[in-house]
Amino acid sequence: MKYPLSQLIAPLMATALTMFVSSAFAGNAASLKIQKDFSMACAEAFKISHPDDTQGLGGKICECAGPESKSQGATDAVIKSETASIRKDPKHEVTDKHVLDAMKYCAIETLQALD
Repeated sequence: MKYPLSQLIAPLMATALTMFVSSAFAGNAASLKIQKDFSMACAEAFKISHPDDTQGLGGKICECAGPESKSQGATDAVIKSETASIRKDPKHEVTDKHVLDAMKYCAIETLQALD
């Protein structure tokens, strides 16, 4: 399913303020470990499914998506669940709205950084 870029960016820009505010409160060690675990599992799955990613874009998106999932409203339990599903099946399709929003946001940020 394809969406116009403006449709993807508008809701994400609305969360920019939320991202900065919630990052101040999301810093506990357990939560940070959960976010890091997600990023690592995501990056490994991306390497498996996209071995031709010579620029490492998948890893950059995944590195951003762990913390951003929290900013988008995903709970630690949801992030842990998605992490377990990705580790079990690297082709797992993320189903949580907050994690998907984080992935979209991070993809856009990563691609914009290339310019």
